[in-house]
Amino acid sequence: MASFTTLCALYGISRTTGYKWLHRANQSGLDYLQELLRQPHTCPHQTPPALVARLLAARRHHPDWGPLKLLRLVRRGEREQPWPARSTVAELLRRNGLVTPRRRRRYPGHPGRPLTPITAPNVIWTADYKGQFKLGDGRYCYPLTVQDGYSRYLLACRGLTGTTSYRCGRPSPPASSAG
Repeated sequence: MASFTTLCALYGISRTTGYKWLHRANQSGLDYLQELLRQPHTCPHQTPPALVARLLAARRHHPDWGPLKLLRLVRRGEREQPWPARSTVAELLRRNGLVTPRRRRRYPGHPGRPLTPITAPNVIWTADYKGQFKLGDGRYCYPLTVQDGYSRYLLACRGLTGTTSYRCGRPSPPASSAG
């Protein structure tokens, strides 16, 4: 008959683990091989059920109030005991179905493929402003690019003084006097 230490070494476990399994086998029979739950049996900092009931009743009485206002209402005159945080009250309300979830805002993603298929060079040209930057004299330059949609070849790049007109940074021609 092998010693307990030899058996533990044979199965590749420590003696502490071997004794733990032996203790379980003596207590629960063949069910000792099942993995036990790892959650704690108690939670010392859990919100007391009586306080949870008061918070939920206050919310049902005031369905438009948020967690902070409900906390202030319930703890009026009772400042000595520890109170849950606003986030804990919000989670209690959510867990008990007293909060309607906000609709998620949809963010536009990548625009995707162009609507018109680009099958050959020079079929579609694209024009785009590439932002702006400040010149040495303090004026802004708005670069406008024109490129072929198929090959992405840059056909033109002009520095403009604004995005509303096609003035290439040159002064406007003098107004002719008709008269």
